[in-house]
Amino acid sequence: MNSNPTGVGVFARNHIKYLNRACKRTALFRSQRRWVGAQHLLTTNGAASIYFCPIPGDGQIRFAGQLIAVELDPSETSMKALMKRTNARNVAPSEEALWGGTCQTLYVISIDQLMKPFPMTELVKLNDDTPLSADYGYSYSLVRRNPVPG
Repeated sequence: MNSNPTGVGVFARNHIKYLNRACKRTALFRSQRRWVGAQHLLTTNGAASIYFCPIPGDGQIRFAGQLIAVELDPSETSMKALMKRTNARNVAPSEEALWGGTCQTLYVISIDQLMKPFPMTELVKLNDDTPLSADYGYSYSLVRRNPVPG
């Protein structure tokens, strides 16, 4: 896996314990938001990077890798099919944890912890071509990594 992606992708936040569990495996995560843009990006490009700033965090992207699949408005049946198709594992303590609250998106990732974390402000939002702010919230965003000067 590319441990330092540079392509167009998705910025997200997640709890450090789940990100640590997801390293070096294909992992299933959930979101209370509908990741329509992420699904479109993955469908259009065939591949997408994913960048994570852990919760709690210091504004550094510490995990990155590939977004493999996005399932909108999932059901328990579609979740099982997605897990089988991608060979993904749930990193939450149980399957029930995927359904607590509102689950509007399931997504499958393959990530590693970065050897050289970088500031989330190096990620540029695709919708308005501005960098993420250092205090960007919990919602996901479609991004590209700004080239690091020379």
